[in-house]
Amino acid sequence: LDVVRIAYILGYHRDTGLFSHDGDSEIIILEVAYDSYDNRWKTSRAFLSAHYGVANPPADKSRWWWYPEFAYPNPSHFKWYPRVWVADDKHANYGSKSACNSGACERVEVVRSRNIGERNHKLIDRTTSVQGFPGTEWFWTNNGDFRGWLGGTNEGSTAYYYFLSAFMSWPSTIDSNVF
Repeated sequence: LDVVRIAYILGYHRDTGLFSHDGDSEIIILEVAYDSYDNRWKTSRAFLSAHYGVANPPADKSRWWWYPEFAYPNPSHFKWYPRVWVADDKHANYGSKSACNSGACERVEVVRSRNIGERNHKLIDRTTSVQGFPGTEWFWTNNGDFRGWLGGTNEGSTAYYYFLSAFMSWPSTIDSNVF
């Protein structure tokens, strides 16, 4: 069975909800397997970060979601690409609208030109903001908290280095939800 993991790294400038902070790093990891019967790749499960690693355990709702738990934008394309709900202002990711407690969800744009590559072929490490914010962020290098390109010394969120380090090993430490 061929299995591939695809990570969508969602970098937000600010978390504006309760306990707001500069930068908000979230991640969606799709695990896809090749289905030789249909001759296509299909989602088997997805890891959705939802305040991953927050010291207050009830706040961390990150987990693996299995394919039957998702809604699919086109029912005839079952398992092709699941719909993910992103909480407004707090940016946690959920596999259903009902799990997105606030009910207020936002659309997220996937920017194709921002492909950071893979562990053996890194395309982007140091990056500036696509919206003109002054700071610099790092994906593959351990360079401190993610601060949403705002710079400064305010508390940020989990550095992407930690997500990618967990994601790159197989079996991954993210499988057990522990870094």
